[in-house]
Amino acid sequence: MLKRYFIYTLLSLSIYTLSYAGINADRVEMLYIRSGSFSMGSLSKIGMFADEDEAPVSEVDIDAFYMSKYEISYAQWKYVYNWAITNGYEFDNRGRAGASYYIIATEGGGNDMGTMDENHPVVGINWYDTEK
Repeated sequence: MLKRYFIYTLLSLSIYTLSYAGINADRVEMLYIRSGSFSMGSLSKIGMFADEDEAPVSEVDIDAFYMSKYEISYAQWKYVYNWAITNGYEFDNRGRAGASYYIIATEGGGNDMGTMDENHPVVGINWYDTEK
């Protein structure tokens, strides 16, 4: 949790630096997500509408946390990633700018190269990359 808070804080504080560097980045607006519990899993029969790992339904408790109101742009991610790499952090993935639906639909399949537009959402990272 502390690692995630660090990344979110770094993103929030990075706006001045991103703007100064000429990258068009808006302030990261964070929302507070309250603690609580929810039912996770599927009541469907396995194989029909659910995978084996989706059953049984179980109650899950979550702690309160902050989440960005909007997707993180590749420019914002790249700033955090570059800072972290120079300060000894390691990542599984570098990330890339996300492909739009139009590109996927017209070129078929996924777009592994991304869009090359730094204002598009970052894709190609996993949960562990955001916790560094």
